Amino acid sequence: MSAYATLYNSLQMLQDHSRIDVNGLARRAVEGCPEAEKELMEHLSVSFRAFAQHRLYNEHDAEEIVQEVLAVIWSKYREMVFEQSFQAWAYRILKNKLMDYGKQKRTRNRLLAETPLASPQPLETAEDAALRGRLLVCLRRIGSANSRYARILNLNYQGYSTEEICDRLSMTRGNCYTLLMRARQALLSCLEKQGGWK
Repeated sequence: MSAYATLYNSLQMLQDHSRIDVNGLARRAVEGCPEAEKELMEHLSVSFRAFAQHRLYNEHDAEEIVQEVLAVIWSKYREMVFEQSFQAWAYRILKNKLMDYGKQKRTRNRLLAETPLASPQPLETAEDAALRGRLLVCLRRIGSANSRYARILNLNYQGYSTEEICDRLSMTRGNCYTLLMRARQALLSCLEKQGGWK
């Protein structure tokens, strides 16, 4: 059902309920009449739903606010001493909830507007793709010629420090540094033969 159809139905029901003495119903409900209490809550539900939907144009949010307001009224109306009228007090609660909703929505929208969008990752250029292809060819060649070189280059690429690589390969620092230097030189030499860095 569209928002307009729902609003129209609510307004029709509201027109039927407009002849009800809400303050009289509230007095009878406070005195303990369950029928008056039921009729009062039904009337408030219809009236508030129409009022909230007219203000928000969002059926779901309006329904949520109306349910919150009815829960507050249900829990407090028997204990209240009304300076004006029950109906004025009940509508004041609804208006306050609607104002809170508006403030929250404006704050949320402001925060969304202030949040910078993530910058898109740069697209890989043809040169980058070509270099990556040459790099993979060289790594395969090095791996087939010397698996130790391939392993140490792989660990270095994964971000391990030289000390961590030495520990993982169970090598002395001197041997590890020598192996890493030779593996890097082999990779550089292969890349230069493949067309360099560009």
